[in-house]
Amino acid sequence: MGDLDFLSFIVDAIEDTSSLNAIKYQYFHQLLYKRTVIFNNEVEESIIESVYLPLKEFEEDDSDEPITLILNSMGGSVSDGFFFANYLTHFKKKLNIIVCGYAASMAAVILAAGGKNPNITRYCYPSTYGLIHDGYVALSASEAKTANDI
Repeated sequence: MGDLDFLSFIVDAIEDTSSLNAIKYQYFHQLLYKRTVIFNNEVEESIIESVYLPLKEFEEDDSDEPITLILNSMGGSVSDGFFFANYLTHFKKKLNIIVCGYAASMAAVILAAGGKNPNITRYCYPSTYGLIHDGYVALSASEAKTANDI
């Protein structure tokens, strides 16, 4: 399967499992041909299909053209976010990360990932904002058991 065939397969798989309409589908499909991936959802397991797989394919192809990741997310899952952040830390090709609106919570961690990686360049618009906050843990049990565990 050629590089573009594989990317087309990914777009088809994403389209089959989401509510993308035909216009959005065509738009996202064309962006892949321009080596551009959009990450505009919650940080969750689905980023493996919609963001990680296309980036991995671009990273392994023969092109020297830079790759663009457009990031606009309010954050989400810590474990899925760290998976993606760790991947970016060792990204082997030129990657431009552009934040158009916001990179909040786990998305801000993803934006900061690979800070020492010379292949990654970050761009933000003047009105872009980021948010990093304290973490939290949710416990569910009786009050006495929770107090004892802590």
